[in-house]
Amino acid sequence: MAALPKRSTPLAGPILLLIGLAAIALAAAAAQARFSTSPDVSWLITFSEKILDGRRPYVDVIELNPPASILLYLGPTAVARLIGLWPEFAVAAFGFASVAASLTLLGSMLSRLQAGEASRNKIVLIAAAILALLPARVFDQRDHLALVFGLPFFALLALKAEGRRTPLFIALAAGIGAGLMICVRPHLALAMIGPVLVAFRRRGWRAAASPELAAAGGVACLYGVAVVALFPAFLENVLPMTAAVYVPAREPLVALLASPGVIAWIVLALVALWAKGDAFTASFGWASVGALASYFIQGKGWPYHAYPAIALAAMAAATAWRERAGAVRLQAAPVAAALGLSFLWMADGVGRSPELEAALRRIGPHPSLLEISGDIALGHPLAREVGARWAQSVCSLWVAADVDRQLRDFPVDPLRRQTLEAYRSEDLRRLIGDIRGNRPDAILTTAASASLAQQVLSEVTDVVRYRAFAEAKGPHGAVTVLIRDDLAGAAVSGGPEFGQATSR
Repeated sequence: MAALPKRSTPLAGPILLLIGLAAIALAAAAAQARFSTSPDVSWLITFSEKILDGRRPYVDVIELNPPASILLYLGPTAVARLIGLWPEFAVAAFGFASVAASLTLLGSMLSRLQAGEASRNKIVLIAAAILALLPARVFDQRDHLALVFGLPFFALLALKAEGRRTPLFIALAAGIGAGLMICVRPHLALAMIGPVLVAFRRRGWRAAASPELAAAGGVACLYGVAVVALFPAFLENVLPMTAAVYVPAREPLVALLASPGVIAWIVLALVALWAKGDAFTASFGWASVGALASYFIQGKGWPYHAYPAIALAAMAAATAWRERAGAVRLQAAPVAAALGLSFLWMADGVGRSPELEAALRRIGPHPSLLEISGDIALGHPLAREVGARWAQSVCSLWVAADVDRQLRDFPVDPLRRQTLEAYRSEDLRRLIGDIRGNRPDAILTTAASASLAQQVLSEVTDVVRYRAFAEAKGPHGAVTVLIRDDLAGAAVSGGPEFGQATSR
């Protein structure tokens, strides 16, 4: 890497590299211990447990994401159950092990460069911080793990662009990682286009047509075959519903452009452009452009969707680092500001709800629980934190919530309205079936969903009745805890029965 200095620095030795990596690992572990599990990851762990208990994915339990999102967490959850670990710990360990493997492969590639050992070590340390520390609360999210798998691929294409040879096993390992990245987050295939074109432009078709691309394509194809063969219900039932209900529910373009992640990406991209790095800067930089396109295509504005673009832009800036007089100050300040802004954005999120946890614990040990709300953060990770058993076949009423949003905020023609309302009705029928079949001990509702709760519970009064048990502060405001009527005792404040007014 021509842009990296060859002179010795305090980071030159392998011992100091290990010390630096250990410090980053400890800081990252402390951060993960501080943050609660994200709602999505918590739900997917619960989803995995239900599959291990014999439920059929996309039939008995419904998840909008494709099978790779389930398989990511199914393995660690199964291992946790086998050896008696806390599943959240097993998933976090899987994340850290994946980061370690990615960094090992990256370090092996960097060792083939002419740049000094100190410079290579510095890039490995920066990559470690980007993969382990920067994600903050979105650590182990699908986009985070997808980039962890794919990062060595972009470095490998940079090596090819510089005309350097790599052993076949390294090329295949990087290609398999890229294939896994595509399986987990198909949009990130866009991140591969720019680096492939950089390699093609510099070295011709031999650099672009390579074992790593064949390996990536092979993994993606095998995954596609597995989805068709093993998860037909996803293709038949969930994929059309997701395309109709979830995909169109987008944030306005102005809101996406004004997000902290996009601002941080612009700063990092400008630094990389100013520094004029080598093939590594170009490979990571163009990959970040593709990842940013993925963020806009998804259109939700969530931090974890922007993480790959920010991380790759930071790698581009890092590999273009200049240490001549004055340059450090010009680069370090904006890079630090951009990464700090990104960390704070990704650290922001749903924390614990002590009042709500206390209310649920008053019901008794391991209560069964579901929610009448479209907010996944209402029940997750709350249910796992209080040891509750999730009695619902979905994470939340996300289908009904997204349908209501589309009908309220977007122009919808009559035929599409009919389709959306059918999906909403099915979501509510599924909820009523869960309440009738599972008779959960407690139900969570919010002020926004109070009327819907009355409507739904009026349909089940012949089987089970609920009454208000407690009001508590939840992740996004006040939450009403409803308790099953036959559990009402001295602990219950004698609240009104839900569903009574409209019961038949």
